[in-house]
Amino acid sequence: MNMDLSLHTNNTSKIVIENIVIETRDNESITTHYDVVNGEPTNPKIINPIEYIENKFSHSNSTNIIDERILVNTSALLVWQYTPNTDQILNVKNGSKFLLQKHKWNNFIFKLQHNKLYIATTQFKKRVNANTRLYHAPLPNVSSNGIICLGNLELPETRNIDQISKAYFDSLKTHLNNNYIFRNKTTNDTEFYKILNEKLKTRTGFKVSELNIFGTVEQFIKGRK
Repeated sequence: MNMDLSLHTNNTSKIVIENIVIETRDNESITTHYDVVNGEPTNPKIINPIEYIENKFSHSNSTNIIDERILVNTSALLVWQYTPNTDQILNVKNGSKFLLQKHKWNNFIFKLQHNKLYIATTQFKKRVNANTRLYHAPLPNVSSNGIICLGNLELPETRNIDQISKAYFDSLKTHLNNNYIFRNKTTNDTEFYKILNEKLKTRTGFKVSELNIFGTVEQFIKGRK
């Protein structure tokens, strides 16, 4: 199988077309790069395609720095990690009572897809991989599949992950949508808010050992029912 990928470069004196040819023979691939200068092929060489792409685009725009918290970024899907600042207020309403307090936050992973926002908990702040274990987010208005009931919250029309995350954490959270947040037991609204109040009073966060396992990062990205 042959694949020919061409990149065009124009200047005032000549037209250079970069050609990358991928040949597959007996389950083995060979990638060849050569230039076509004014219609004449020149300088053929075998290359490592991954290294070529990294070198080609790493210097193309030195100011275009990719945020390492972003895991997936396509037109249809945005996945990222986020840890709220220590001064982030937890905004919760339990019945007629409002809780507006600083909270010892967990580390989280978000997914934005088809204007729907999903969340789960990560154990560490460091970058996750496809097999990293996730836990249910200990927050109201989050279903067992991670989707957030946004209520009246309108997400900002941006792909800025800090703005989206901050808008969510600033929003009012009301009722429990997931009765399986904690391990080895089901939880209703009354029990959840009792546990949350104790955490706020003692200024201790939720340990992942307390939280039910959600699945892996790959499962979170692919989605679950």
